[in-house]
Amino acid sequence: MKVLMFIERFYPVKGGAELQAQSLAKELIKKGVDVTVLTKRFNHSKKGEIVDGIKIKRINAPKKGKIGTILFILKSLFFIKTHRFDILHMHGVNLFSGILAKIAKPKPSIVKTTTAGDVRAIKKFGGFWLNTLKNIDYFICTSMEQEKEVKKEIKGIKTILLSNGVDTDKFKPGNKKKLRKKLKIPNKIVFAFSGRLVKRKGLIFLVNVWKDLVKENKELCLVLLGSGKLQPDSCEEELINFIKENNLEHNIIMKGEVNNTNEYLQASDFFIFPSEKEGLPNAILEAMATGLPVIASKIGGNIDLIEHYKTGILYKLNDEKEIKNVIRGILNNKELQYVLGKNARKKVIEQYSIKYVADKYINLYKKMIKK
Repeated sequence: MKVLMFIERFYPVKGGAELQAQSLAKELIKKGVDVTVLTKRFNHSKKGEIVDGIKIKRINAPKKGKIGTILFILKSLFFIKTHRFDILHMHGVNLFSGILAKIAKPKPSIVKTTTAGDVRAIKKFGGFWLNTLKNIDYFICTSMEQEKEVKKEIKGIKTILLSNGVDTDKFKPGNKKKLRKKLKIPNKIVFAFSGRLVKRKGLIFLVNVWKDLVKENKELCLVLLGSGKLQPDSCEEELINFIKENNLEHNIIMKGEVNNTNEYLQASDFFIFPSEKEGLPNAILEAMATGLPVIASKIGGNIDLIEHYKTGILYKLNDEKEIKNVIRGILNNKELQYVLGKNARKKVIEQYSIKYVADKYINLYKKMIKK
């Protein structure tokens, strides 16, 4: 079985969608599926290479602007038309997803929605573009909010609710003391965040909250894992300036993009995720698999994963008073910390293992090929 995955950004670019696509492709290959990833070439990355058994084909096109996008799509259409595969598996809905699916026919296609609001964004460009999405055989939705949106905007479309997956052998509890020494993390009360450093992740809100909490408790430490590189809505510079201006260098640590997120999570006490908009966040899945108590904004995607005060804690989006009270409360409740972490890992193992998710995709691929 040959699967062609299409995604605008891929390794070495790192983000939730990119890492999820890489993790899934790697697991599918282990299970005997032949996977090729078609993506855009960034910086000095190679035109083609094999990483973790994944064949990667990169297309040259300008990074920014309409001309770059059009060239990338035209070259992608040519690649799809001239190469053999059994399934087109697109990651992320964009303006040209339906056109790519049309060119791929009679081969079946699926698209995985990555963030709530993607389909509504296409609707703004007019009915023609929205109608092209009907060329896609199945929409894979990772949250109930996404599925509701797709069904509302595209009448008669087929959807499947299928979660992201996480490697529970990699993301698991570890030796906190040993890892803090290795990673040079201070021996404080450590809250971790991982993800792109972009505005929609709610990080400006979070550091403002943190500034106030540190006045109450100097032992609080926030570790930010990720970068805003190549992101149009990056807030990385704003975060750096805020930390300097408020003398928070000892209480907010920016580690940048790292290859060992699992170790940083294992070295932490809590995970915090203030995002404003999500699909089904890998970051929360990884933190839950590591056995960390998770505090997250009450938005679509997050609410699919977290059962309030059972597998984590949800707070009203951008509510400073509520998030402060949640943090104060959990710091003083060791029993709650233990229960949340234990329940979180149990839930991920049972429902969100990458092995389980890969099997679901393989069954879907087989079903579509038979048709």
